[in-house]
Amino acid sequence: MTEVVLAGLEAGRRRALFASAAGLAARAGLPEERIARALLDAPVLGEPWAAELLHRVAVRHRAEDRHAAAAVAERALQEPLPDALRGALLVELALSRAHTAPGTAARVLSRITLDTDPATSRHGARAVDLLLSAGEVGAARQALDIAVRRCPEDAPGRADLLSLSRLTDDLGFEQRTVLRGPAAAVTAAPDDDGPVARGTTAWSLVLRGRDRDRATRLARATLAGPVGAVPAIPQVVAALTLDAVGFGGEAGDAMHHLLLEITRERPVPPAVLAVSALVGLRTGDLDGARRDLRAAADAPVSSDGPDPLAGAARVLLHLAESDPDAADAAAFGHPAAGGVRPGAALLEYARGRVRSAQGRHRDAVEQYMGCGRLLLDRGRVNPVLAPWRSAAATSLLACGAPAAAHRMAADELRLALRWGAPAPVAVAEAVLAGLDADPTVEEPGGDGVTRAARP
Repeated sequence: MTEVVLAGLEAGRRRALFASAAGLAARAGLPEERIARALLDAPVLGEPWAAELLHRVAVRHRAEDRHAAAAVAERALQEPLPDALRGALLVELALSRAHTAPGTAARVLSRITLDTDPATSRHGARAVDLLLSAGEVGAARQALDIAVRRCPEDAPGRADLLSLSRLTDDLGFEQRTVLRGPAAAVTAAPDDDGPVARGTTAWSLVLRGRDRDRATRLARATLAGPVGAVPAIPQVVAALTLDAVGFGGEAGDAMHHLLLEITRERPVPPAVLAVSALVGLRTGDLDGARRDLRAAADAPVSSDGPDPLAGAARVLLHLAESDPDAADAAAFGHPAAGGVRPGAALLEYARGRVRSAQGRHRDAVEQYMGCGRLLLDRGRVNPVLAPWRSAAATSLLACGAPAAAHRMAADELRLALRWGAPAPVAVAEAVLAGLDADPTVEEPGGDGVTRAARP
């Protein structure tokens, strides 16, 4: 009967009745969840308090009932909204959809840099961080291009957008756009530009194998901020930086705390879990790596397909477990995986390790060189990223190319010594010690092995 009566009322009268009833309920102290349920089927009220109430209810619902949270956020977005609240609601809607509909979540996040003002809102940077965390690098790049173009030069949020833009370049393998400056501008930036810039600069120093002490200092400063105050991806690369400089235990602790922080609001993306697994592998925590990769297998899949970083970590875990069959299946089960996404180079390296273990050394050399080309094309010379040169040297020696093998291993040792972390130096020295350093004749390169050793 109520629906029949309401249906017969003129739209403006119905809206006024709903607004009056909801306002009375709010002033009477009724639970906000009950008011929100009533508002779901109500017409647009045009009252500022209604959208604010719906936003608070959506935030509370997300931990227990993601579908209800998404419905409440969608209803709130129908109301006239100030810019800051619109951005917050779009983020909330995306977080609510992240587990069951990651593609929808990515599309919602991509809207934020168009639907909010980057000069006054931080939600654009938040959306980009969420896209990068989810492995949606292409969508993040497009959102950043829009945000940077729309953001005035003197806006307080512009520095974070530019830092995230540079970090997006340093994570993937796509061609840089005209918005990015030279790499030297990144590494020459001051150390007090905020946590996003610090994390970005620390990782840039790792990639180029320069100034390990400064990279360490910047990474620790990035991770020292209050919980929830720093976007996830700068913290991830800061933890990776600590691992790269030789503080694996500290990196593992940082990733543990970050996973707990992310879990409070959304599913942990596969790429973030893969970083945690890789840190665990390097510190000998195979159980932790297994746990992270099981969670990654259950996580929502990016619209671009399986995450190559998680794939590489899975291959390396199986190799550490001395399970070559499982490693082979993980390495080549998705032959198209990789491409230009983060983790593509490490996946090539891991595939090379599988071929080396199988005694297929020519194929291994090709995989290692593929890894090297991806890295060197972007100026990523640090052997701590993947010891592809020394791995290729071992396979080159098995193929009868000792001089080429020695050149590769010696180059890795030179770069490892420049970086100064103990682990990559030890790897390169061990390989060099196993090579015949004084060959007088090298076999012709007609079989392609020697040529392949020149990325």
